[in-house]
Amino acid sequence: MKVMIVDDTVFMRMTIRRILESNGFEVIGEASDGAEATMKYKTLQPDLVIMDISMPRMDGIEAVKQIKLYDEGANIIMCSLQGQRASVMEAIKAGAKGYLVKPVKEDKLVREIQKLQFNAATRAMFRRPSADVKPAEDPTDNPADSEGLEDVINTQADYTDAFLKGVEQGYMESKREIATNMIRAGIAIGIISACVELSEEEIDAFKSEYNL
Repeated sequence: MKVMIVDDTVFMRMTIRRILESNGFEVIGEASDGAEATMKYKTLQPDLVIMDISMPRMDGIEAVKQIKLYDEGANIIMCSLQGQRASVMEAIKAGAKGYLVKPVKEDKLVREIQKLQFNAATRAMFRRPSADVKPAEDPTDNPADSEGLEDVINTQADYTDAFLKGVEQGYMESKREIATNMIRAGIAIGIISACVELSEEEIDAFKSEYNL
């Protein structure tokens, strides 16, 4: 996964870069404000943007809006200080798909990225609509209807439930094929194992068999 980091402090950009690179993610660019991020996004085409909220020239919220105008499918995770709840909510409404509270911790950053990858892969795997099995409605479509910030952002459990029902009732391919698709989507092996109820050794075997 190719990532762009946007923050007005060099220290924070270096910290996030270190975490990302140590966990196998490729940092393809950095920006120090929203205006620069908007321009670089069009050139670099990153898979993910880690975006600060408070920055000079153009803040993170406006940058999300501008990037989303250019690319509806842009994946953006916001970084905020404690006490910026209103700003985070505004960023989510503008199209951001997650948030982190500074100082950024490694486990939380990696988990947020894995959650984003998992949700994207899960939605893509639903094959047909069903009266009994439907993807859970994503509250980020109507953030104002949610009572809390966690309800807006943490939808992974809902998608997991629907995903497993789809597998059990035969609405998708075999677990083997689903695991292979999730590997190609870059989902962590531990998450794949939990979703399709196959051992990590079996999933590693798929990777070797298909040269993934």
